[in-house]
Amino acid sequence: MLYENASGFTVLAESNSMRLIDAGRESRRSMADVIDVLQRLPNFSESREAVVRLAPLKLPSGQGTTLIQIVCEAQGFAVSLPSAGYFWGVRNPVLGLERFEILRLDGAKLDMAGNVALQRATIIHSVQVSRRWTDSAIARARR
Repeated sequence: MLYENASGFTVLAESNSMRLIDAGRESRRSMADVIDVLQRLPNFSESREAVVRLAPLKLPSGQGTTLIQIVCEAQGFAVSLPSAGYFWGVRNPVLGLERFEILRLDGAKLDMAGNVALQRATIIHSVQVSRRWTDSAIARARR
């Protein structure tokens, strides 16, 4: 059931305690975009933390992609990003942007300063998802 909340966002009520914000998903690309959405919602705090949840999806064409939601349970909202096959981020400023497989984001913690802590304590900054399918899926589709 879609409805517009007090902040003017169209949301999908998934449960009494968690609301999914899917509107505008196609225009969001980065964790900074997600934080921007969360800042405009009730109960925002700079000290909150969110968790990245992924759902791998195989398309009818055989190509793979991954659905992405950033869940801030303390605030009661989940914000979706466009589906993606990989993401870009800065692990070391000297090296600049690096490409990572999207599945490395599953379970990562996002702080409200935009830092993303991957599972093995790797900290990534300036995280942006790529709309492209995974390379292995593209290779299979070309065969």
